[in-house]
Amino acid sequence: MTATPAPNQLNKQASSTTGIYQQSVLLRSRLARIPDFAPFLAFSQSGPRASLDVVSQLWQTFSFGVPLCALYNLLGDSEIVDIGAPDISHLQDLSMNSRKRAVAKFIMAIGTLKDDGHPDDAFPTPSITEVVNLQDTNGFVKLVACLLRLLDRLPEHVWLSEPEQPLEEIPRPHENAPSKQVRTPQEVERTNIIRELIETERKYVQDLEVMLVCMLWIFV
Repeated sequence: MTATPAPNQLNKQASSTTGIYQQSVLLRSRLARIPDFAPFLAFSQSGPRASLDVVSQLWQTFSFGVPLCALYNLLGDSEIVDIGAPDISHLQDLSMNSRKRAVAKFIMAIGTLKDDGHPDDAFPTPSITEVVNLQDTNGFVKLVACLLRLLDRLPEHVWLSEPEQPLEEIPRPHENAPSKQVRTPQEVERTNIIRELIETERKYVQDLEVMLVCMLWIFV
């Protein structure tokens, strides 16, 4: 018997953390709190990747494989994946075979975590091809979910003591500005309209994802 989604799935309220973009933003914000990963994060926003969106930046960076292994190695000495000393300055020059080998090592290492008394779905992992070919977004969704799970297991000492606020989000002080500004009715209305547009867009994307799953169930 073919499984079907619950009838109320399309009526489910969209969450700000369910889409691939929101998950990528969440992943990047958590990675920004890991000092040892800072060079890879800087690499993701440099060169030809600087003008790309956060999804493309992270995907292209992780497709080199080495950043995945380096992140995994933060679990501790007993969990090390042997990739040598990562040379970020030459990361862009890695051959496709070298990238695939590094991704394969990461996937095999994650497999050991699954076998270590953890549920199989705790670390959803994509295939090597899904990571390095940059074509199947479903593969990247699985990779992001896997990495978020992995971050949950990292020891406390790898994290910054306090989250750093991104520079672009730090409000700029204005001279002679009141400590608390009173918004006009027009500003309140404009804020409400923007919020409604954002929530509508999230719901639209969520509905498309549900419809895609339904189509896969029907035709597979």
